[in-house]
Amino acid sequence: LGTPDKKEAGNRNIYLKDHMDRVIKLGKSYQPYWESPTGEDRNKATEFKPLFEKFMDDKRLEGMRENTLKLYKYLFDQLMEIRKVISQTEWKPTFNISTLNNDHIRDVMNYYSFRLAGEKGLRNIKPDTVNIRYKCLRSFFRWLSDEGIISNTPKLKYLPTKKKQPSYFSNSQFDKIIECIENHPVRYDALLIDVYKFYRSTGMRLCEQCKSTLKGDEELRIK
Repeated sequence: LGTPDKKEAGNRNIYLKDHMDRVIKLGKSYQPYWESPTGEDRNKATEFKPLFEKFMDDKRLEGMRENTLKLYKYLFDQLMEIRKVISQTEWKPTFNISTLNNDHIRDVMNYYSFRLAGEKGLRNIKPDTVNIRYKCLRSFFRWLSDEGIISNTPKLKYLPTKKKQPSYFSNSQFDKIIECIENHPVRYDALLIDVYKFYRSTGMRLCEQCKSTLKGDEELRIK
């Protein structure tokens, strides 16, 4: 009970008994107020930093590229910075993510507007840069929803951008790619060529084939 005082120990024991159902559900992640650095009860299982670390571990297991993981890490650092700049709420490592609401989303959107405008001026804000951050956040929010941490996925409205026309490898360009694989000093398995042909013929992104389902002979569904 963390105290040599018998009276205080008795009070803390009564406190734990009153909260026993919740304590059992929280398990080892629960910290009563006398053990918590914040002076309040803490459930580390719903705090931002531990959850984000678990999210990153899951993404590594899915085979996410290191550059994308670095982008997520950069995003986390920025969220921690919000409280220093423009936060109406709290974005700190001990923030209880289950309380996420629209005020926090406004903090995020205000932060990017403020930060980019301060660095480059409003006219030079690149919507694509902001939208990449929003896309990462959406992925994290969906993961929180799948884990049952939050009940609703917060909405982040992407900034309008100019629609880009898709680009494709020409037949001659693709033939050169295949030729490079075939003539590479390291003898690659023929499966690698099939993989390139698969991505080219379907237009799928690198990780999408890991989350796709084949329905029948011709229909390929991507989550």
